[in-house]
Amino acid sequence: MQPVLGIAHRSGPGGVRVVAVSGDADMDTTDPLRTALRTAVGARPVPAAVVVDCSGLEFCAAAGLNELLRAREAALAAGIAFRLAAPRRQMRQLLRLTGADRVFAVDRNCPAVTSAESGRAGHGMPRTNGRPHPLGDPGTGVPSAADPVRRP
Repeated sequence: MQPVLGIAHRSGPGGVRVVAVSGDADMDTTDPLRTALRTAVGARPVPAAVVVDCSGLEFCAAAGLNELLRAREAALAAGIAFRLAAPRRQMRQLLRLTGADRVFAVDRNCPAVTSAESGRAGHGMPRTNGRPHPLGDPGTGVPSAADPVRRP
């Protein structure tokens, strides 16, 4: 059976670009994952943040993690915040075992979609691991001191 990786792009509140991934992120699915992450980081208008919704990701191998790390570096170089959202147990273990949990900002929940996509108003972005949100106050766009967002 061929490994499958599902990918969907959507907009979140405050200029956030959400990449929802489902299935397996492994050596056989790195190409579509890489393409999806590059598309999100390179989107126009430039997103305030890219959030990878991992709630549907059943398995993530080292190859998938490497693509996420590369995308994070590209986002940060472009002044875009990069976060993972709602990782499952296996992904949380992978992050912890590799030390990547100290590199990625991780939201416990998925970001709300915009009103145009959900039929109702989106809600504010969740806090990250109990820390202030890396984008600061989403309503004002003021970065927090914990993770300042560089703007061109």
